[in-house]
Order: sequence, then structure tokens, then C-alpha cells
Amino acid sequence: MEKINGIPMIPFGLLGGFCDHLEIRITGLSEEGFSFRVPEKIEKAACLEICFFDFSADCYRKVQLAEKEREMKLTEETPFFFIYSVWTKNGEYREQVKRLVTDYDNYISLKLAGDDAYLSEKMVGYPAELDEVYAESFEEQKKEWFSCVGDGIQECRNTWEHKKCNITDFPEFELAITIDRPELYYDFLQKDWTRFCHDYWKNNFLEHHTLSQKRVTRIYIGNQFCHNLFPKKKLLFQVLEKALENNLAVTLAFSYIRNHLLEEIDELLQELEVWCQSREKEAGKEQEEIIVNDWAMPILLQGKPHLKPVLGVLLNKRRKDVRLPYKHGIGNHVDSLAENNLNCGFYQDYLKNTFDIQRFEFESCGYKVTIPDGHHSLHLPFFQTNTSQYCTLYAVCRYGDREKQKLPENCPKYCEQKVFLYPKHLKMVGRYNSLFGYDEKILWDEKQLQDYLEQGIDRIVVNVSL
Repeated sequence: MEKINGIPMIPFGLLGGFCDHLEIRITGLSEEGFSFRVPEKIEKAACLEICFFDFSADCYRKVQLAEKEREMKLTEETPFFFIYSVWTKNGEYREQVKRLVTDYDNYISLKLAGDDAYLSEKMVGYPAELDEVYAESFEEQKKEWFSCVGDGIQECRNTWEHKKCNITDFPEFELAITIDRPELYYDFLQKDWTRFCHDYWKNNFLEHHTLSQKRVTRIYIGNQFCHNLFPKKKLLFQVLEKALENNLAVTLAFSYIRNHLLEEIDELLQELEVWCQSREKEAGKEQEEIIVNDWAMPILLQGKPHLKPVLGVLLNKRRKDVRLPYKHGIGNHVDSLAENNLNCGFYQDYLKNTFDIQRFEFESCGYKVTIPDGHHSLHLPFFQTNTSQYCTLYAVCRYGDREKQKLPENCPKYCEQKVFLYPKHLKMVGRYNSLFGYDEKILWDEKQLQDYLEQGIDRIVVNVSL
């Protein structure tokens, strides 16, 4: 028997397999059998299991082939992998091959017939016609979002307002806001604190929201996603002094750390440590929080007892995408997204014992997240989905081509005036070097907020000024 010459390299999401407990990559598929590759030679295979994705049922159909049902032979050997061919007359296997080939042929035909929106419309019911509907500006888009225009959202707001929810109805929590770009740093310095808070809510169309009833007692200074938006040293200490004058707790939000910035950031942290020591009695506390979004940061924080590390959004990794509702079968498996590595006790112990990290920054991201034990923060209503150090906005504004991405040097801050708008129905925006989704219910569905607070969230971080 010769090597199987079937349909080559069907995407792994549609066709996968296991040889005993070893995952294999199927490289060719036919009704007579299949070929697969593995990194090491197989001495004996007790059971082969092939997993065929079923588009109609949103699940995998598994077919097991015992030794007596197949013939397996090594047909190609290279320095890097081995290819085996398998022949079988198993009836269930052949039926699944026919079905998958039909589905795959339909997928290819649709992909060739139109663009990605057309393909998604035919495959998962994506509303392609709505991709042509945009807001005129980001300001208009935010006003529409925060005014609850949309199916089901106005109902949530009406229920909230009808019940006349008071902030005291919720478990006690700390309220913080983000001050994450130059115009907000200067705005904070120029206005008295009461006026700044009033304008913060009003300018974002939330002056009557329940959260605006509560006093903001903490500010997040800096940007977790773009290092170019962190305040310069002089400006930073001016903001810190004013925060101290207004009895505000401070969390300093750092992003990833470029290698050439390590020395500069280390020097800044040393100055912050000295500043905290000198203000310790006046501030009435011992530590300032530092957001960790790069594993170099906790190393730099060693020997600086007045600076407390907090795990940032970029290192709290999970699947976040405004298009998740259109994924095949997501409705039956969305609960599987609720947890990540931070829900593992051994990992929590590692972070605590190795880096003294005990607080984690979470985001409301369109589905329920399971919060681990402890005291943690929840950012709302925007959540980050993508971040690139090679800024897409800079590439478009500088070169007219988003593919010509480079690391901005002496960044001209195009993001002060420009954003990427997306179709309204996607509820997302491209801001500076990142993409953000908008969780449309968290501001108006009291049950969601109540649930997070009862899980152990003791700090709400509002980022509506994105």
C-alpha cells in the first residue's frame, strides 16, 4: 500500500486526532484512510481516535479505530517528523469523512464567493449588512452606548431606574477611575477634584448613573496598554502631589516594558520609592500600587517595600472578543471561558510567594467571569482585546497603510485626535495601539454588578474616558 493521497491539511479546528494519548496532525484525508504526522516514531498504537467537526450540531464526532479495524504503516521519515498512513473500512469513519468533506467544500465555496462578512453571514448568521453602519465620531458612538440604545439594554436601564437603585444597595466597594492619557493628566491638575469628577461623569453621559453617586477614592495614573501614554516624570509627580492633597489613593498603571526602557523605569521606581517614604506619614499609608503587565516589573520592584505589585490586564489573559456570540457552539460552552490560570490555587500561591502579587485586575468582557478568592479589581465597561507595540494608528496616520507598523519613536500622539471606528453593532473601537470592546450590559444590569461584588470584587475601576 502506498501513501494516502487525500484532501491535504484540513484545518485543525475541523479535523483532529489522537494516537493513544498523543495528539496528531492529520495531513491527508480520504474515505479509504488518512495520513498523519508526529514528531517521534510510534512503536505501537493501541487506539486511534479521529475527531470530525459537525457544523450542524456545533460539536465533534469521534471515531475510534482499534488495531483490528485498521492497517497503519510508516510512509515518510524526515529529520523533523514522521508520517504514517492508515487504511480502514470502518463504516462510521467513512460516513464522517463524507459529511466533513461536504461541509468543507461548502465552506471553501462560500469563502471564494465573497468577503469574510459574507462567509460569516452564511456560516453563522453574522449580520453582514450592519457592517456598513458607522457612527460619525467616537463621541457620537459613546453617547449612543452610554444612552443604552440597543435591544435589551434600554430595558435594563429602565429596570435600574424604575427600582431607583442606590449605591448603598450594593456590597461595600472602592470606586476608582482611570486617568490614562496626557489630556486627562493636565485636566486633573487644572481643575479642583470635585469639578474634575463632575466633568468626568458628565462628559461621558453618565452624570445620572448610580456609580456617580459614590465618591471616587482612587485614581489609576498611566496606561496599561501603551508605554507612550505614561506621564513624563515631572508631570507624574505633579499628579501624585495633587492626589495626595485630595486624599486620593493611587495606582500607577505601567504597560509592557521595552528593553531600552528598563533602566529608565528602574530609576523612576527608585524615585517613587523615595517619594513614598517621604510622604508616608502625610499619606497615612505604607504602599503605592504598581500595575504589573510585564514580568520584568516584579523584579524591578524587589527591594522597594513601599511599592506594591498588582497583576495587570495584559497578564490576566483570557479569550475576549466582541464577535464571540457568532462563534460556532459558543452558547453551549461559554461557561468554559469563565476561568483562567488565576483560578488555580497553585498559581495564586506562586504569584504571592514569588512576587508578592495578591490583587488581580479583571475586566467585564461580555460574559461572566469567575473571580478567585481574594481582593480584586474590575474594570468596566471597556475591555481590551488586542494590543500591539507596533501601533496600527501610527502606521495609518504616518504612512497611510496599517500594515506598515513600526515602533513609534518620539510619538506624535495621533491618538489625541484619531480613533478607529468599527461598525456600530460590533461595539468596539480602536484606541491608540489597542482594540477595545464595550460590555453593553455591565453599567445597567444591576445583577451582574451585584454578582461580581459578591464574588469578591472590592474595587470598581471605571474606564469610560477611554
